[in-house]
Amino acid sequence: MAKVDSLLYHQKGGGLFRILGEKTAQMQEKYPGRPVVKLGVGDVTLPLAPAIVKALHDAVDDQSKKETFHGYIGNVPKLVEGIVARDYAARGVTISPKEIYVTDGSGGEIYNITDVFSGDCEVLVPDPAYPAYVDVNSMQGRKIHYVPCLEENGFIPQPPDYAVDIVYLCSPNNPTGSTMTKADMQKWVDYAKGCGAVIIMDSAYESFVTDPSLPKTIFEAEGARECAVEIRSFSKTAGFTGMRCSYIVIPSDVMIDADDGTKVSLRSMYVKKRGVRSCNPSYVIQMGAAAYYTDEGQAQCMENTRYYLNNGKVVRKALTDAGVPCIGGDNSPYIWMKCPGGMGSWEFLDLLMDRYGVVMTPGAGFGPSGEGFMRISCFGDADETKRGIESVVALCKEIEGKK
Repeated sequence: MAKVDSLLYHQKGGGLFRILGEKTAQMQEKYPGRPVVKLGVGDVTLPLAPAIVKALHDAVDDQSKKETFHGYIGNVPKLVEGIVARDYAARGVTISPKEIYVTDGSGGEIYNITDVFSGDCEVLVPDPAYPAYVDVNSMQGRKIHYVPCLEENGFIPQPPDYAVDIVYLCSPNNPTGSTMTKADMQKWVDYAKGCGAVIIMDSAYESFVTDPSLPKTIFEAEGARECAVEIRSFSKTAGFTGMRCSYIVIPSDVMIDADDGTKVSLRSMYVKKRGVRSCNPSYVIQMGAAAYYTDEGQAQCMENTRYYLNNGKVVRKALTDAGVPCIGGDNSPYIWMKCPGGMGSWEFLDLLMDRYGVVMTPGAGFGPSGEGFMRISCFGDADETKRGIESVVALCKEIEGKK
């Protein structure tokens, strides 16, 4: 008799967005015809940049001719060259093309890289954090430690006084919108090197960092090549949420322990595992992503990024003017808002949905330290975002007894 994996069977992850979807559906049934304003889901709303669309069409045409047809394919050189030059060399960071692996989405890659490590590795996760970090490790039975990201330290995670084996970091952060400085990253690199841990850096939102004093990659920190890998996605950078393309950088310097006491390359173990698990994204998708690295593609995609960042400015100003504590929205597409009157996250959401039809994401769904906060996404339509935040402000003032 075939049996399901017991850890998978008892896993309770995935509840946040499922519950949010159910609540939204219930609200629509209760108030049929009333518009729903979505400030919660982190999905892009602007279409693909023209340069990317053209590259996709050209790549499809390539597939129609024998001399340019591609079947199975690894990394498309044009894409990797763009990654090396624009994402790393431009920041003074040396990454070899052999250290880059193009993948079909950062969500899956979080699982793929985590699965390389031994099941008895101990994991450190910032709290609050993107739920997948916890879910994938819970499914593998690992011990998970939480580092609270608190208001008093700007929601930046601080290294603990104990050792772990795997550390998850995300900057700009999802859900808090906080962005790490180079000094913040250096602390974590020094910590990881000190205890032999590997940092898995989720840099899905790096394109939203516009402050030139802030790092865009963990490899800007000294020694990071020896202890860190980095996952990047084209989902928000180039609007690829429906296209699925990302990449992971695994430096050849990252070594981990084998059970016979020898040191082995993390990259070599990743390649061994990945070779039997997945293929690269198609030639067409990779050529579309490669267009992001052209001058035209960069300019057009940055225009979309500025649109979302402008939403962030509108939201942040409205909240700040109303005296509602919040961070993010400047170098990040998310804003982390404190609930008024000491209300709980789900309590505030229920009232907001019932009163105004506005949906946000409860901070409690991202971990215990997220209770009492809400995540606001800046990826929506500008007019809808403005309308939604006006409702949020009105409710906050009502709860706080302000006029």
